[in-house]
Amino acid sequence: LVPVTGMRKKEFCSWVLSDTVKSVRIPVEKLIRTGWIIETNEPDISIHLHPLISEVVLDELKPDEEACATFLQNLEKKMKETAQDYSAAKPYIPVALHTGEFLYRKDSLSAMDKLDGIASFFEIAALYSDQLRFQTKILCVRESFLPPDYPALATSYNNIGVLYGRIGDYNKELEFHLKALSICKNSSRTDYSRLIVSYIDVSRSYGNLGNFKSELDFSKKAFCIYEKSELSDYNQLVAIYRRSAAAYIDLGDYNNALNFYKKALEIQKN
Repeated sequence: LVPVTGMRKKEFCSWVLSDTVKSVRIPVEKLIRTGWIIETNEPDISIHLHPLISEVVLDELKPDEEACATFLQNLEKKMKETAQDYSAAKPYIPVALHTGEFLYRKDSLSAMDKLDGIASFFEIAALYSDQLRFQTKILCVRESFLPPDYPALATSYNNIGVLYGRIGDYNKELEFHLKALSICKNSSRTDYSRLIVSYIDVSRSYGNLGNFKSELDFSKKAFCIYEKSELSDYNQLVAIYRRSAAAYIDLGDYNNALNFYKKALEIQKN
């Protein structure tokens, strides 16, 4: 569990040992005294595996990839629950890459779900090319096993669209967000929250391409869905208002942009 590259002792003790692996009962201080873990004070108090142990674990014993995948998923969940800074997980990126490559070679839905579950570790290091390769494999496997209107496919299309946006390929970004939107619109059981997010994503994609009229149109459609759904998720309403404001700015309509930013701010204040 101790990352080879080291991490802050406080974080390791609080959210790695406490809940993720309940069977661990050996105090970190004892592991330090016996030499399994090395403690350093610069620039912050951090802990590392002893170099010789690191070499044996990585080069000889080989990590249990299935266990690593579960551990990384639990670690990511813990970070979300405690609102931890994702940069704290940087020491685990080498483990995530190793585990990702292992899961990439499999062709099962369960393996793809695990691979999808550790995607945030690649985002932390801005490893978008690796993340795009993994997400593309996830999509291929899901398309092979799932019906074309299955929600998990919309998730995959959305994830890939986001990645294309981050690397600046806005045509591809729009293409995949539209595919995600199509599934959300035609699903037998409408998930209004997911549908709103999909409209917002498409609006942003059109904005990135300079099609500001469509950018505004899709933000308006997101608002119409919100009103129709009678949802009480005010965070989504704030997101819609901010997206509309961005569209009005792109169109040069600063008065309307200001009005929508004010609406978003009023909700956030309350």
